[in-house]
Amino acid sequence: MLVSFTFYYILAQTVAVVGIISLGLFLSIGNKNPFTNSLILTNTGSIEFNNKQVSYQLLANSRLSFIGCWLVMIQDVPSLPPHTNLSEKIPKQLFIFRDSMNEQDYSRITRVIEQLE
Repeated sequence: MLVSFTFYYILAQTVAVVGIISLGLFLSIGNKNPFTNSLILTNTGSIEFNNKQVSYQLLANSRLSFIGCWLVMIQDVPSLPPHTNLSEKIPKQLFIFRDSMNEQDYSRITRVIEQLE
């Protein structure tokens, strides 16, 4: 009884894991473009992606860890009307793995995030 239960349990787990991995690979095939090719970061925490006209401002909520960093940012709008409250804007979040860039660039992001805190 115990042997057959264990066999079916392992079989169900294997089917579930293979199914989830297959689904993830299938969904990732259509996304051939990376999120960004370049990132420009200033000392004040202003960020531009792919040299586009839209820029973002890093928030103090950004965090560092041993595997990467969470960037929490809002769209930087230079001419906001006086009645606009920045806390009403929904921040965008982006996780960057530490090994996705060289040490010098990761160290710079780390310094900017630590200055914001």
